[in-house]
Amino acid sequence: IEPFAGYAFNKAHSVSYAVVAYWTAYFKANYPVEYMTCLLNAYAGGDKVGLYAAECARLDIPLLPADVSRSDVEFSIDTSADGRTGIRFGLASIKNIGAAAVRELVAERVANGPFASLEDFCRRAGVEAANRRIIESLAKVGALDRFAPRGRLAAGVESIVHLMQSEARLKDSGQMDMFGASTPMPLSKIELPQAAEPSTRELASWERELLGVALRQGPLSPKNAPKGAVLSHDELDMLADGEKALLAGEVASVRLQTDKQGRRVCFAMLEIFDSSKVEIAVWNRTFEQTSELWEKGALLQVKGAVRRRRDEITVHCDEASAYEVPDVPVSADAAEQNTGVDEWPERETPPVVSVEEASAPYSPTPEAPAPAPSAPAVEAPRANGSSPSPHTNGASPAPEAPRTLLINLTETDSPTDDNQLLRAIIQKTMDYHGNDRVDLLIESQGRRYRLAMPIVSTEICEGLIDDLREMLGDAREALLIEEASAA
Repeated sequence: IEPFAGYAFNKAHSVSYAVVAYWTAYFKANYPVEYMTCLLNAYAGGDKVGLYAAECARLDIPLLPADVSRSDVEFSIDTSADGRTGIRFGLASIKNIGAAAVRELVAERVANGPFASLEDFCRRAGVEAANRRIIESLAKVGALDRFAPRGRLAAGVESIVHLMQSEARLKDSGQMDMFGASTPMPLSKIELPQAAEPSTRELASWERELLGVALRQGPLSPKNAPKGAVLSHDELDMLADGEKALLAGEVASVRLQTDKQGRRVCFAMLEIFDSSKVEIAVWNRTFEQTSELWEKGALLQVKGAVRRRRDEITVHCDEASAYEVPDVPVSADAAEQNTGVDEWPERETPPVVSVEEASAPYSPTPEAPAPAPSAPAVEAPRANGSSPSPHTNGASPAPEAPRTLLINLTETDSPTDDNQLLRAIIQKTMDYHGNDRVDLLIESQGRRYRLAMPIVSTEICEGLIDDLREMLGDAREALLIEEASAA
């Protein structure tokens, strides 16, 4: 700043820029998460995302993956799974996805809560997002990871888009609801095809292509770097002209040509650990010894001298060899990834009630007596005499036989309020992972209906009951249990 200000600025400009520089430094020093969030939003979709991601790593700021149930349109501040404050990728920062395509999706989630399942996402995401390119990009960067493994999602893009478009047509036709606007029609079930899960290297490649930086701990992770290797372009820039450097990374491009003597030489771009690219010049003698290594996508380890020309840096290669790193499958290292989402719950799907059955008036049968207002409290012990187990850490031991939680609801004059309550109830029951079923007993216009919720399973326990009673105004008759033996 000082030498430039000596000839380019008058005092007014110099003082103004000094103040701005001070403000900027102050914000970065005292509000680093907020500062880096603004910086990433200013350069979203550009080449500098990798550079600023590396700076976040240096500042120990978690960079959280995109997630349709947590991300905003732009980069935003969020909490990671381990409770640290970090920066979450915005959906519009993903390549192939514009802000207009996800603005409706984000607004729907903010208004009505996180998406409870892949089918729920298909119903609510909006017509703008029902596009193959968009869904494929969301799947590849992990924005749909909470619903299913990434490989199956990528293989099932066509099925997902088809259901989204069908739901959008139903919504436009006004046939979305069974009881006015308060109770949605049962969702179709998506059967994702079986598919091999991508390796860590493939995941890192997807993320670098679509996000500008690999969030997974792939081969270009500093923890896999050779001892003494340059980790970032800024670190390389600190080396003097002629100083030796050790680089490791992935070959992004290769250009072959001949020198003045007609000998073959190679110029390659090597992507290093901060996702920046460094030009590597491989002269004839070295190229003849290493020609088989220089292919796009190859992982290489390079030693050479730093050469500067104006503001550009080139490394003149003296030695090159394959960069050997373990290619760990996703399943082996997924636990190390700070994705901020739950594991995919393995749940049995209860028998699905057809639309005709669900819309028929509820009539008691000898096997399933009609619930009465004076029914016993839901904390009643199981048929075998055991008590419900408390909900802990979103997991519970599998019950001996699944029971059914019956939730009594009465339609009011406010369809919007009814719909919000229903969404909140479904979300709350799915927060408690288990094998118990959930059915709704709905009173509408003097008639009663029983509606099965095939995509919902839960654990009937004191924690869930207390939460639901708080939502339903502590009406004890609103919650009942149907034992498996009586179902």
